[in-house]
Amino acid sequence: MRRKGIKRKVYGEEESLLNMERFRRNADSAELTVGEFELFFYESMVDRKRLEWVVVDHLAKHQAIPDIHKLLELKEVEDELLKGFCVIKHGDSWFSIPISDRQSRDVTVPETEATVTGQRLAFNENLQINLNLLRNTVRSKDLVIEQWEIGTASPRSVCMAYIEGKAQAGTVQQIKERIQAFDIEYLEGSSHLEQLLNKRTYSVFPSMLHTERVDRVTAQLLAGRIALFVDGNPFVLTAPHRFIENLQSPEDYQMNWLMGSALRLLRITSFFIGFVLTPFYVAIVTFHYLVIPPELMVLLAESRSQVPFTPMVEALLMEVAIELLRETGSRLPERVGQTVGIVGGIVIGQAAVTAGLTSNILLIVVALSMLATLVLPFQLSNSVRILRFPLLFAAGVFGGLGVMIGMFLIVTYLCRLKHFEEPYFSPQGALLPERLLDSAIRAPFQKMMKKEGS
Repeated sequence: MRRKGIKRKVYGEEESLLNMERFRRNADSAELTVGEFELFFYESMVDRKRLEWVVVDHLAKHQAIPDIHKLLELKEVEDELLKGFCVIKHGDSWFSIPISDRQSRDVTVPETEATVTGQRLAFNENLQINLNLLRNTVRSKDLVIEQWEIGTASPRSVCMAYIEGKAQAGTVQQIKERIQAFDIEYLEGSSHLEQLLNKRTYSVFPSMLHTERVDRVTAQLLAGRIALFVDGNPFVLTAPHRFIENLQSPEDYQMNWLMGSALRLLRITSFFIGFVLTPFYVAIVTFHYLVIPPELMVLLAESRSQVPFTPMVEALLMEVAIELLRETGSRLPERVGQTVGIVGGIVIGQAAVTAGLTSNILLIVVALSMLATLVLPFQLSNSVRILRFPLLFAAGVFGGLGVMIGMFLIVTYLCRLKHFEEPYFSPQGALLPERLLDSAIRAPFQKMMKKEGS
């Protein structure tokens, strides 16, 4: 094999057009001559065994090479090299052979959406593996997959999958037009894609469902949704997205409908607890302490007797401390993060109570609020964590009235919110029994199948 620095060839005008100097100055670039054929490739990106067995051996024996295709334009050479392909020059003709060796994780169980029962297949960073998992699960002749290269500086593949006849043609066309209109240098991942597709740039609520579960994407496609895959990212986006989908889990369908419905109601309750528990505590202690039972009022007074702050300031300090602990635990290595989260929470909480910076009851309230947000998906829990602070300010200034006005504004906004022309609160907006069979509760399969067949 001849490395780039040992011997160089001059290709005249073609060399200037191809700009092979940019290729040669890379440490992992390589050139190889086999008879009258000249091979160019990046050593770090090709499969060495396939290079020897498929390319070099066939060229030496003058045999046809499988999967070879001719490059019609000279500018395609650099693009093929960057994909990990081997480019062959024969006379004035150029050819490309896909022999890239792309490293990726094996198919594993879902990490962010773990369940006790049900399918345990998760997508990974390899787009072809993800499409393979999808094709093996959705065995439908109507499944359509379209692909684009996004990014001018570093192109990245984006795939859109949908079932023709189930997905809304208008939504498919709308997403396609938005993707084709992108003019960016680099697409970082699925979250970046979601933000580019979302016209509501100031909305804190997730506009698409993020999932790494194969079975969940399958269910979404069969329900008429559209799935978006980004090469190099294990999370798949589905659209249009509804609010209630954040509170549903694939495990709901693996158990009795009563238990599945109970767990959904628990998640809905957790959503409201995460929003209003701490603000209501601040409002009651500050303005509405007369509603507190006398026995509890005595305990509360004793707990707050040494606290120098107002309830609002006290709650804000504890919420900020909890957020710092959560972020610290998520950024550190797994074992260290768990230790810091547990020990830090106990030590800081106990020290704060002993020093008189907070009360025992508020510590319990903040901990319950944090546990409630952990029940929710990551994207929705972030929305709750952000909006909790304005509600705290409203509770400290206006009391319970401020909390109720804040919740009214949030619910009103959610009712008006639309993504790809579909209401965010659908199907709760139209209180029709047949449309609520799989929303806040999960009806028996017999009723849902009857509704689908009608």
